[in-house]
Amino acid sequence: MKSHKPEIALLVLVILVSIGGFWKLFMGPDADPGGVHYLHQATSLFWLALLLVQLVNIKCRPSLRACEAGSGPAAKRPARR
Repeated sequence: MKSHKPEIALLVLVILVSIGGFWKLFMGPDADPGGVHYLHQATSLFWLALLLVQLVNIKCRPSLRACEAGSGPAAKRPARR
């Protein structure tokens, strides 16, 4: 099974850079974010978190080929009648 460590590291880095990019807008000396800024931040971070969750779930999911070959979780279940 392929390791997704580089992809996970990239997504975590992108999330951290995104938070850093919004930092000045929300916490800077002249901070005056509007509703659109909040919406943009929330949707961007939600989308990146969704990508991360998908990647982690793909990593944890058993291979379909292994199931077809008879060595995955589906092979351990009794046949239906």
